[in-house]
Amino acid sequence: MTPEIGAAPIPHVILAGDASERGYAHGRVRRREIEQAIDIYAEIFGLPEAEVAKAAAHFAAVTRAFDPDLVAEMDAIAEGADVPRHWIHALNARSELVARMQAQANECTALFFTEHALLGQTWDWIEQLEPLIAVLDIRHPDGHRILSLSEPGILAKIGLSSAGLGVALNFLRSPETLEGLPVHVLLRALLELRDPSELDALLARAGSGRSAHVLVGTATGEGVGLEFTGRTCHRLEPEHGVIAHTNHFLREDYDAGPNAPNSEARLRQACDRAGRATRDWPALKAILSDCSDPTDPISVSWRHMPGWDFGRMGTVCALAMDLRAGILEVRPGPDPAAAWQRFDLHDAHMKLAASDRFGTA
Repeated sequence: MTPEIGAAPIPHVILAGDASERGYAHGRVRRREIEQAIDIYAEIFGLPEAEVAKAAAHFAAVTRAFDPDLVAEMDAIAEGADVPRHWIHALNARSELVARMQAQANECTALFFTEHALLGQTWDWIEQLEPLIAVLDIRHPDGHRILSLSEPGILAKIGLSSAGLGVALNFLRSPETLEGLPVHVLLRALLELRDPSELDALLARAGSGRSAHVLVGTATGEGVGLEFTGRTCHRLEPEHGVIAHTNHFLREDYDAGPNAPNSEARLRQACDRAGRATRDWPALKAILSDCSDPTDPISVSWRHMPGWDFGRMGTVCALAMDLRAGILEVRPGPDPAAAWQRFDLHDAHMKLAASDRFGTA
């Protein structure tokens, strides 16, 4: 299976066939980026190779018990990229491994507007990853299709599917043990659902053992925020047609660390702007591009964070999804004036959005 890549700036990687074919194509076409991601996370984890391999084996076993095809796809990514299998399993569990460091949480802001079924977020993490991101276009033999912005070697992250389901993600800091199904594997499993009504059954199979907020929206305007604490899951329902979340728990009194004031400020901004906006496509993109607060902006310029020694942090990209139209738009980097790049479930080729570069709400 020959992988296809669209034009710059964000690669559009088409993956088709069975799990092994998709994985091998992913690894082959993203080999250089996967090698770079391994180097980045090896430094961040700061673990001996044997400990990385041991942790990866645990998460691979958990994933295999949940869905063997996802392990087959990860193993094929490793084969295509010619890297050790344990590193692909470690990349897919990187949130759980990073959480063990109790490091400064990244600063993502996620929103869902129920009326128009619009989902979006900023994804804030380390600067080195901005040139490595890609949109995976996963095409199954039965016609099911997924568009997901992801890191090299990782099965999925933020995205939407032809079943009308979309997912967004916020990192949350928890004191609980995190040894369950990795959150990035769960995101891919959610996007694999052929019927959004199967959400509860999938969550029951996935069990506990991860710490994150996963925002799930559907094309019919139904949405739920899932706060995973490590031991349980709290559900957040829409309020006045909006679900918003940042990087602190809303249903648990867990310490969010030094990032707490920033997270709380961004949540207030997002909710305030959503409350005053028309909650349409331009309004969503405008909120995600908001850097009006000089201290706690939603779109964050690259900056050094206290206690973090692995380069600058900021907005790697912003993503806006129209779940009814099957459209995903990505704005790379923290510049609110940068162009949005469009990916369409109904179009094999990506387009630069012809809409405004920076809307107002």
